Amino acid sequence: MNKLVKESLLEDTMLAAPAPTTKPTVKPGIKPTTRPGAPSPIRRERPSVTPGPKASAEDVAKKFLDLITEK
Repeated sequence: MNKLVKESLLEDTMLAAPAPTTKPTVKPGIKPTTRPGAPSPIRRERPSVTPGPKASAEDVAKKFLDLITEK
């Protein structure tokens, strides 16, 4: 490109660019120096897991015999 064309393009882009601001337009919501609060000492109710039915002695004996005779 021609040197004059480059200079004119450079001047056009510099004139079209907005002037820099000294203060940011977006402010952060949480300051970097703050820490999260301590958790509450009061425990909240949590749903418990209902245990499944346990096997009876007969079921265990049957399973044991099935496993032994399998071999």
